[in-house]
Amino acid sequence: MVQSSSADITEKTSLLEAAERRLTEELSAVRASLNDLKPVSQLPTEVLEEIFGICVSWLFGHQKPKYRFAWTQVCRRWRRISLNSARLWQYIDICDSRLAHEFLVRSGTAPISIVSASPLKLCSENLESHAERLQSIDVYLFPDDMVDLFTSIGHNLSNLQSLSLKVPPVSGNFILDIHTPLTRVSSLALDCVAIPWHTVRDLMRLSLRGLGSGYSPSLSQLYTIFESSPRLEFIRIESVDITDHDIPPTMVSLPYLRDLTLSAKAPTILSILSQLSFPHTTRLHINCHTFDSLRSILPIDHFRNYTSNSEIGTIRLARCALRFLRSEATPWTIEPSDTQISLGSSSSKLPTSLLPDIQSLFELSRVTALELSQDILSEIPSNVLVSFLAQATNLEHLRVAYNDLAALLDVLSSPQPSTEPHEVSLTNTMPCPRLRTILFTRPGDIWWNFKEQWVPPLLALAKARHASEVPLEVLEFRQCHGISLQRISDLFSGLVGGVCVAENVSVGAAAVRRAVPTFMF
Repeated sequence: MVQSSSADITEKTSLLEAAERRLTEELSAVRASLNDLKPVSQLPTEVLEEIFGICVSWLFGHQKPKYRFAWTQVCRRWRRISLNSARLWQYIDICDSRLAHEFLVRSGTAPISIVSASPLKLCSENLESHAERLQSIDVYLFPDDMVDLFTSIGHNLSNLQSLSLKVPPVSGNFILDIHTPLTRVSSLALDCVAIPWHTVRDLMRLSLRGLGSGYSPSLSQLYTIFESSPRLEFIRIESVDITDHDIPPTMVSLPYLRDLTLSAKAPTILSILSQLSFPHTTRLHINCHTFDSLRSILPIDHFRNYTSNSEIGTIRLARCALRFLRSEATPWTIEPSDTQISLGSSSSKLPTSLLPDIQSLFELSRVTALELSQDILSEIPSNVLVSFLAQATNLEHLRVAYNDLAALLDVLSSPQPSTEPHEVSLTNTMPCPRLRTILFTRPGDIWWNFKEQWVPPLLALAKARHASEVPLEVLEFRQCHGISLQRISDLFSGLVGGVCVAENVSVGAAAVRRAVPTFMF
């Protein structure tokens, strides 16, 4: 009886399992049919490849996805498309041995780019057979591992277009002997790594950083690279110690240069710029720890032509930075594209000769807006400020962050001898006769006690300019403590065209009360 029952159970179990398999297959077919009707299943292969490409890019971010290849497990179609698309597997992390091998196989014959997510481990096996496919190398490795990598690649770099090499700071500088000419490399970035400089030519992007004496290119070698790379669009040279400063005899022209960034000692910056010619549209970014004047880092005579043809309309002065901004720049902009020239110092402040140097570099009558960052006025002698504003004859907009305004308001209220050549020398005119608007405080700042300290001298300024028939059109107050629209409008009624109180700051339970921008004529 027990044996018969056991046989029955076995038979029933087999029947049920067969039914389960049949139903599972039917359910799978139904689900597949439902999935086929969904919009995502109707996407063309090209669109899916673009989506999968985004998924692949996540593998190289700082935060790795938990399920790195989940999209290949969604359905047969997605898996087939992803595995058959060679371009999805072109970026290969050589620090992950398993994935590196899989990516090399799946990439087929497509061009490949190798990267390293970490300098702690390296897998460079089998790269020599794929060297001809190498299009880009971007690695962060210890020197010995970098040497092993290029040894495994061999000498065939004929299709390499982009090369970026970086070693950890603890490794110091080292020279990587690449004897193969980098004939097709158009983008070169080296961080604490030197290569034979004669192999470098025909670049479009050049970035050199952290190269000390004995590793950095000489000035003549650097100019040879410039001369052999007339299509250069981007140059970044930071913390590069160029010991020789013999200025090349001939000018080198880079007509396509868009961005030039230099961060080095003053003699190095001056030497690099002395014989370099580039368009007036080139954005120039300079950082120098310390320098005596603009003349110690800029070839003033050479740069006059550059600045005279540029679209500079705004100057921003700060204690550690100087910005020449393009005419269309919005107030207090931080957009890099708005900056034509930026000059920064990592020391506490810029030299006191800055403003006179600006006058020799740039025609101040072209300036229509002046921005004064926090505490900059305390660094400018009053006689220098007088001379500077006297030259800014077409200044229309003045924007001032938190500062001691005494000297500025006094200068703008006091007629000065005319600087125009056709005027009689005894004629006194008000500085900045075209000045229309003054804006106090930049976005995000609060100017405490503004009313008590600066409304009286500001009222005197408005009266003086009104009496001289060069009245202000707009006074704008942003986050200025004690300023209310009604009171300030009553004070300046008939003296200025209008008053704008963009934000109202009060003291008490509501420490800061933001108001809708309001304007009153």
